[in-house]
Amino acid sequence: MDTKAAFDRDKFEAKLIEWWPQAKGNIVRDGDDYANHLMSYAWWGWKESRAAIEIELPEGTGWASDPYNHGRNNGINQCAKAITSHGIRIKGKTE
Repeated sequence: MDTKAAFDRDKFEAKLIEWWPQAKGNIVRDGDDYANHLMSYAWWGWKESRAAIEIELPEGTGWASDPYNHGRNNGINQCAKAITSHGIRIKGKTE
């Protein structure tokens, strides 16, 4: 499992425990899934909800050597990294 997926799973489990405190200590993973079928369905729904979100960012200018555009391009790239680190796709850039 990659780091992003582990982070997403950790967020899912934290939200699950927040919503259903009795789950704490009872979350049993079965490989990439959960031993409890209801938790497996919830995990599937969590992943699908993240996959359904897609954000469109402005294009960079392509003029990285221009000091006026460098900051803009850098900002767009930093936004893209922050967005994709949460499992959200960028339109036309990520699958």
